[in-house]
Amino acid sequence: MRGIMRAVSVITILAALFAAQFSFGRMTGSFGKEKLEMFSDIPVSEKIAPLLLGYKTTYANYLWIRTMLYFGSHYHGNKDFHELVAMTDIVTKLNPRFYPAYEFAGLMLPECTDRYNEAKTIVKRGITVFGSEKIMLPFYIAMIDLNRLHDTAEAASYMMTAAKNPMAKPYMIKLAATLLSKSNKVNLAKEFLYDSYESAENPAVKRAILDKIKSLN
Repeated sequence: MRGIMRAVSVITILAALFAAQFSFGRMTGSFGKEKLEMFSDIPVSEKIAPLLLGYKTTYANYLWIRTMLYFGSHYHGNKDFHELVAMTDIVTKLNPRFYPAYEFAGLMLPECTDRYNEAKTIVKRGITVFGSEKIMLPFYIAMIDLNRLHDTAEAASYMMTAAKNPMAKPYMIKLAATLLSKSNKVNLAKEFLYDSYESAENPAVKRAILDKIKSLN
């Protein structure tokens, strides 16, 4: 009996998924065979949520699989990732606590597309959802600002956010100070390092911070 109920549940979920996608496709005119083959029939708006009959998370997982298939096929093919940002975005909107999508946005979207600000927007959504629970999210934004947008001051701000986390690694603290210094904020960098030194409990971290303070003097 339990097996039958499980099978019925799976069928119900799948029916809801495909019904929702078909309904969205009819509304947007994007259910054609050619676009299916290109993976571009993926809904790109959270307006699809009411069609999902309570299966937002399940559908988000399905879309994530589609996103990875799309990414893989184009990564090993024509490198055309024009749908990738929208696909990652909708996954995080339907399932805001799906952390792998935020890591993908922070690491791979800047690598595969030039839509850096949109990648940042997705990662910022993750920071709103997880707060200080996920230390790497502000680090990813700092790297986008530094390496892609060439905004050292903005990168310093986000690196400081990462470095103030109790789980921060010494390299994050040192890099935050370096970026502050390069942004002509040497005094702020020293103040940040002194505060970090006082709050640090690990002797190795304290030594790394002292070395960095000496390098700024």
